Amino acid sequence: MTKPDALGEVETRIARAQEMVVALCRRRGTEGAREWVMSIPARRSYDPDLVIGDALRDAKALVAVARAAKRVESVTGDYLSDVGCEGGTPDGSCRDYFDPDRFCGPCRVQEPLLALRDALARLEEPR
Repeated sequence: MTKPDALGEVETRIARAQEMVVALCRRRGTEGAREWVMSIPARRSYDPDLVIGDALRDAKALVAVARAAKRVESVTGDYLSDVGCEGGTPDGSCRDYFDPDRFCGPCRVQEPLLALRDALARLEEPR
């Protein structure tokens, strides 16, 4: 199980690495420019090799998650088109019969699977 905001931390590390690359590419002596430094002792949030390395490790882990998600999507692809809302209440609304604060079973499954399919499609877009 991941920490509650582990993905937020990953996003922060990726943003920090992107900013670091931009700063490293700026002309020396201009505003926001910085040089490649490696400190002893190392400073994880300051040294470019560590900041960028952490983001690349995160990216590698996210690729593994995306591959696993792709397997889930390939298994559930046909299910997404076949499943439909069963109208969880006697009045036909999309609510769980026993827990009206929740959507019906098929809709609870379908929504995250569709979001997963869309996220995977964005990863496969040409750059």
